[in-house]
Amino acid sequence: MQDSPLSSEEYAAYSVIFEVDRVTPTDFARSMGLPLTTALDHVRAMLKRGHIRKVRNPRDQRSYLIELTEAGRKAHRGANAYFAPADDRLIALIGSQRKEVSAALVVLMNAAEKALDELEASDTEAAG
Repeated sequence: MQDSPLSSEEYAAYSVIFEVDRVTPTDFARSMGLPLTTALDHVRAMLKRGHIRKVRNPRDQRSYLIELTEAGRKAHRGANAYFAPADDRLIALIGSQRKEVSAALVVLMNAAEKALDELEASDTEAAG
């Protein structure tokens, strides 16, 4: 995806929003498997590009939902042209085990993130 309008990580973030149309930042973070603060970094970057907008959450007036703008949908479509052929090939190779592989990757990502958090906490304690 090196010539894509979005990086692979950005494409994943845009895809989460694209799939559900509108999402709270908390649900966006959960879907991405990211801490809320990291997800909000993505939100700020997308807002700065004009690729998402905030809309009032009809269920909770204190919060907001994010949705792709037309520019965001265009960037997502452009990135999809680079991603789709690789994804199609990967799906063909993984076959019927796709859900299991995806679940295992989420577990691995969460474990790696927890390990990094623990190392950072340990380093902070040692320095303090």
